[in-house]
Amino acid sequence: MVADDSIPWRAVAIHHNRVALVCRARAGRGSGGVGGGAAGGGLMGWRGLAGLMKTVAVGIPEPGGARWPAHLPVGALRVVRWSARYDQTVIFYRDIIGLPVLETFTGSYGLDGTILGLPGGPVHLEIVRLRDGQHPPPGLDQLVFYLPDAAAQEQVTARLAAAGVDPVASIDYWQANGGVTYQDPDGREVVLASWIYRPPS
Repeated sequence: MVADDSIPWRAVAIHHNRVALVCRARAGRGSGGVGGGAAGGGLMGWRGLAGLMKTVAVGIPEPGGARWPAHLPVGALRVVRWSARYDQTVIFYRDIIGLPVLETFTGSYGLDGTILGLPGGPVHLEIVRLRDGQHPPPGLDQLVFYLPDAAAQEQVTARLAAAGVDPVASIDYWQANGGVTYQDPDGREVVLASWIYRPPS
C-alpha cells in the first residue's frame, strides 16, 4: 500500500478483510467538529468523511497459518448463553442473524437448549433456557473447549493447576460427560471437555 503523504491520516479501522483509512479534515476545509462549526482541524461530518475515506484490500492469511497452541489442541469451541427470553433469543440468532440450527434438546439433565452454527464447523453458539424468567447468575455463561481426549484435557488442567487455578463445581451435564469447569477472573465459566462435539448427521 502506498500512503498519500499529503493527507493527514488519523485512524485505521479494520473491517473483515478490508482496511478503511480515515483522515482529518484540513484547516479551512473541514468543520470544527462532527456536524458543523468553525473551520479547524476537527473531524468533518460523516457525509464529508465519506469523501475522505480510502478502502484498501488486505491479504487473507493462508489456511493453517494460525494454529492452536500445542498445549491446547482444540477440536471445537462453543459459547453457551443462558437466556431468560429463550424463544425470542433463539428466533434472533436463528431467523434474524441466520445461524443454522445444528441440534435442539429438551429435558437433557433438566435443560432445554438450541445449538447453532455452521454445519461441520468447529464453532458453536448454544442457547439454554433459563426457567422462571430469571437472569443468569454469575458464572453460568460458558466458554467450552472441546479437546480430543482425556490426555489433552489433563495437559490443560495441569497447566491451570500450576498457575494456582482450581476447578469449580460443574453443572450436571458436565459432571456426567467428562467436563472440568473453571472460572475466569470475571467469574465466567470455562469448561474443558475431553471429547469433540460433532453435530448429528
